[in-house]
Amino acid sequence: MDQIKRIMLTKTSVSLKSLRKKRPNLIIGFPGTGLVGSIALSQYCDEMRSEFIGYIDSPLLAPLASIHNYKPLPAVRIHYIKEHNTVVFFSEMTIPIRLSEAFANEILKLADELNSGYIISIGGIVMSQAKPIYYVASNEKLTNSLKNMGTPIKEGATTGITALLLTNGSVNNKNIISILAHVENDYIDPKAAANGLKALSRIIGKKIDVTELIKEANILKMRAKDKVVKSKLLERNVSDTNMYG
Repeated sequence: MDQIKRIMLTKTSVSLKSLRKKRPNLIIGFPGTGLVGSIALSQYCDEMRSEFIGYIDSPLLAPLASIHNYKPLPAVRIHYIKEHNTVVFFSEMTIPIRLSEAFANEILKLADELNSGYIISIGGIVMSQAKPIYYVASNEKLTNSLKNMGTPIKEGATTGITALLLTNGSVNNKNIISILAHVENDYIDPKAAANGLKALSRIIGKKIDVTELIKEANILKMRAKDKVVKSKLLERNVSDTNMYG
């Protein structure tokens, strides 16, 4: 039995055959550092009023449904954004490590079926010298062409599905790009997700509105600041009690 199964919906305005003629870019994202990939692509699909066209099913995935606008949806799904001619493949659940290869192979297969020019991944990263965007590309020409977008990573390592895609792209001369937005809040970072979408916008040459993500980032920042203030006040109150023991 296959570890994962891709199911394309039949009642949609598009088919793989019709999309192949359009050569859409394939955009991917998975939960990781700061949940950047999932947050960014979920917002991207909502903002652009994308069409839900397929999903991934597997007995090895957690039994989870995502609920959006009162409607339950598969957590690992595929959308099409007509205005940008992009197919978006993303997950709102963590993918087990043992399924990394199966997912990478499925993404490469889908890219071939779509005749995609690029596979572009969005994720998060924590770096000591913080810059908004870092990136890795599958070949030197592509790396050089993207220097205005962010900072290329010269030395390091990457793991998971994106690592497998980059390696395959390097060996088989495919255009694979990994956008890595610097994360300040490891748990959830809407600002990093917004930066990731801004970088994607530059690559595909299409405007992506990140207003909602910036609002969420500011709300989280204010909450964090409020917690720090309350913590300081609590420390001051405790120190003023002259209690020992």
